[in-house]
Amino acid sequence: MLPLFFGIPYMNGNNYLGQNSIESVVHMAYFTTLAWRNIQRNRRRTVITASAIVVGVTMMIIVNGIITGMLDRTIANSVELETGHIKVLPQGYHEKSDLLPVNMHITSDVSTLIESVKGVTATSPRIKAGGMLHVHEHSTRVIINGISERDLKVRDLKSRVIDGEYTLKDEPGIMVGESLAERLGITVDDEVVLSSVAQDGHPVDILCHVTAVFRTTFPSYDSTMVCVPLSQVQTFLKMGPTDVTEIVVMVDTPDTIENITLDITTRMQEAGHDYEVLPWEELAPELAQFAEMEKSMSFLFLSIVIIVAAIGILNTMLMAVYERVKEVGVMAAFGYKQRDILVLFVLEGLFIGTVAAVLGSVLGVGITSYLSVVGIHFAGTDVVEFMEPHIYPRLSVYDVVYPFLFAVGIALLAALYPAYRASRLEPVEALRHV
Repeated sequence: MLPLFFGIPYMNGNNYLGQNSIESVVHMAYFTTLAWRNIQRNRRRTVITASAIVVGVTMMIIVNGIITGMLDRTIANSVELETGHIKVLPQGYHEKSDLLPVNMHITSDVSTLIESVKGVTATSPRIKAGGMLHVHEHSTRVIINGISERDLKVRDLKSRVIDGEYTLKDEPGIMVGESLAERLGITVDDEVVLSSVAQDGHPVDILCHVTAVFRTTFPSYDSTMVCVPLSQVQTFLKMGPTDVTEIVVMVDTPDTIENITLDITTRMQEAGHDYEVLPWEELAPELAQFAEMEKSMSFLFLSIVIIVAAIGILNTMLMAVYERVKEVGVMAAFGYKQRDILVLFVLEGLFIGTVAAVLGSVLGVGITSYLSVVGIHFAGTDVVEFMEPHIYPRLSVYDVVYPFLFAVGIALLAALYPAYRASRLEPVEALRHV
């Protein structure tokens, strides 16, 4: 039988970890056992080092869950209430969209063509125009939304109605946001005057009957948006019966938005239409940039946490090398090669990182799962449009796997230098070490 040192078989010749694959597995098992025993020599120090990684991974997962939940809901609200997944617009309209021009329009007949594209689930032709709402002696600027029943497939305002009835009959009815109704003292069944500028440039106005008050919980939306039947807006603004300023498109899988955008563009061109087809990222660039900024800041902050934990591993392993100089010398004298000693110390750092990362992942997932039920309240979220004040964290597989692999990788890298130092010790000098 091969002589053993601390339960490790002697390495003979130039072969690494045995003469064949079976012996290699056996010898690696011995190395694994010894590495596990070594990290238990100073349990307090090991626990303190591992705790830093546990906290780091836990924080990464929790923060990732909060950011993912926050961004998902904010983007979902923006897509539902404003941009859709994709919008089809008149050529050049997007550059002038702040002016809400009604003299630039497309035909709603292309909705059927758009819905024939694979992946498209719904379309909603709309007219958006600027206007003034007059109630008795009060007046305020509003954004007029001309919508049809098809809008319910995209924007479910019906479930957000808090007073009155959601209706889009062919009569001058109007639905207003809660903040707007409170500011002007509007109630259901009141009569209000809506004024704007028609596509021919002449001022126009219409007497409307308030049919409903809705609440989206977003003050900037509820204080400016009014919804009027599409046919009434077309008549009001002197537009044709198929003229609209935009067609909002929803898709079945958000990950395919880019491909579907290209498919719709191709269909439009083949049909002879020169329209703009834009995904939500281009329609709401501030939100897309905010999402990227949040992810970058999260990565930077949490990377620092893990790197600090890695410094703990580096310190622990360097101390272990110093304490075990004579032991390393004995191993070298027994014939263990530099790479064998290197593997042993790397395994010790890998064990600390892996076990700590597993515990941190379990703890992070557990806490995030609890928060996903009770939610977290954040003040000042109205700074970002469509961001909800009560956030429910949500985890994707990436949000858990990335912190785990990142922590293990950093732990492994932190163990390499101490392991290299141990492997470079000269046997004679190491044996003389007191």
